[in-house]
Amino acid sequence: MTRGNQVWIMNSGQGFRVYRNQLNVEFVGMPGSGKTTLARRLVETIQEEPSMVVTEQGPFARFGKKLKRAFTLLTFAATHPKYAKEIHDVVASTRQESLRDYLILVANWILCLRRTKVRQSKLGIEVIDQGLFQMVWSTAFSGRREETLRLAWTLAERLHSTDILVIVKAPLESIVKRLSNRPGRQSRLEARLANEPWLLDKAKTLMDGIEELILNFAKENPTTRVLEVYNSGPEGIDDSVRRILNEINFLTNTGSR
Repeated sequence: MTRGNQVWIMNSGQGFRVYRNQLNVEFVGMPGSGKTTLARRLVETIQEEPSMVVTEQGPFARFGKKLKRAFTLLTFAATHPKYAKEIHDVVASTRQESLRDYLILVANWILCLRRTKVRQSKLGIEVIDQGLFQMVWSTAFSGRREETLRLAWTLAERLHSTDILVIVKAPLESIVKRLSNRPGRQSRLEARLANEPWLLDKAKTLMDGIEELILNFAKENPTTRVLEVYNSGPEGIDDSVRRILNEINFLTNTGSR
């Protein structure tokens, strides 16, 4: 790591931000693959740098968080109507399974895009456990058109500003175990999996398609570095963190963007 830098780490409830040298790391993978766990471990490892001063901000309270998200969403949509309309048009064209799915997806696309635009004007490293590329999977999961994956991918590909994109993989049995052990129902997949077990295969097929798109995209866009990591346990997480840190070191030390 570059020495003598000050780092601010903020947990916004969706992403873990480590501001330093204007670079971002985004994770993509199936629910339960360990994206958030890996993001946390990466942040914790960066915090261990002895020369860095770290300030951490905790998440908002549930009610306050909802108010902040609503205000941020409405403000960005009002000041960027072209982006808001494009997101609406794409999500609407995918024929989502329910109005609720549509509304949640439009809101999350706008919030992810807003975060992308904000970070372009700030120095530092931002670690994002769910960003625009993960939104491709979320949109395709509940979309009813065959073209849903392509439509969502085109939107993410055009709007992203990702430096390091980490594809997180895990055995299906590990994913099912993690989903069943998580408190509450944090994703649509785990909320429906008990009654609709076939959705696991659908989710995996969609992620395989996204991985193929990402790898082809990386060949044509060398400024975005892509890593595939396997989250099969604590040792796998530590190895993945080391590989990501190597990429961060390479980009921050060489200035390759």
